[in-house]
Amino acid sequence: MNPLIAYLLAAIVTWSPPADHDYYERREETLERYASIAGDVAAVALDPAEAPLFGGPRGARRQPCCWLPSRSTSLAAFVVTSI
Repeated sequence: MNPLIAYLLAAIVTWSPPADHDYYERREETLERYASIAGDVAAVALDPAEAPLFGGPRGARRQPCCWLPSRSTSLAAFVVTSI
């Protein structure tokens, strides 16, 4: 696993423990969803076509560090529901 994805996945699991979703989906489904989110965030953060939020040679790598905390608090801690 890519180190950035592993780091992001660890952050997501810490901020929104999979056990908090046991009533909604199986633990394996939650972890798969979290891994998918971490992979997507890493892909966008490292995409050279994406304009970085910060300047400098590591500007693009700092994007997930800003994106995840803000999204986790405003999107009900990574809960996905269907309408």
